Amino acid sequence: MKVKLYKYFVKPVIKLYLKAEPTVRFDGFKIKVFKTVFHPTLFFSTPYFYDFLQGIELKQKKFLEIGCGSGALTMLAHRKHAIVTCCDINTAALANTKYNIALNTFDNKNAVTYYESDVLQNIPVQQFDVIAINPPYYFKDADVDEQFAWNCGANGEYFEKLFSQLQHYIHNQTDVFMILAEVCDIERIKSIAAKNGLEMIVVDERKIKWETSFIFKIAKAKQ
Repeated sequence: MKVKLYKYFVKPVIKLYLKAEPTVRFDGFKIKVFKTVFHPTLFFSTPYFYDFLQGIELKQKKFLEIGCGSGALTMLAHRKHAIVTCCDINTAALANTKYNIALNTFDNKNAVTYYESDVLQNIPVQQFDVIAINPPYYFKDADVDEQFAWNCGANGEYFEKLFSQLQHYIHNQTDVFMILAEVCDIERIKSIAAKNGLEMIVVDERKIKWETSFIFKIAKAKQ
């Protein structure tokens, strides 16, 4: 019943709402959401991940958000005085994050570094201290820009790229956090990680309404 309610009533209303490029208030931030960009408050993952990262020490840490969307997590890291880099494959999403950084006033004047990038492809190799990933996780191809936030490719191409590239951007103490919902094929994603010598360990979970989400820490697999 809940699935039908979402498909036939909630989803059409959301699509109509997003066409207007709405502006929302979120933890003191004013966030405008461009067309094709993942909305930070209509879905459960961003508020949950944001709350989790509130408890992580970020001051003067090199922070990377992969898939910045409208910029909520990037702005949090900036507010917490991190050295912030963010990327997105969607040109509109990257422009949206830049817009929202400019829209809000920060005490922290450190510049944010932006990359238009398919996962880590266009980011110069360097080591980050904290990496946050809210990935697409449906095993379907993305045919239009708005699907980049949802679809990871029919064969999980997003995760194949992520896990093969990640080793070049972490050091032994890097904290890599990724959020996933129970509706996705978590075991399949874990198998791609394992193939690349990585393991995914649940460090937090939360049930919000009808859906449980998990935050994983990604680390080199123990030999």
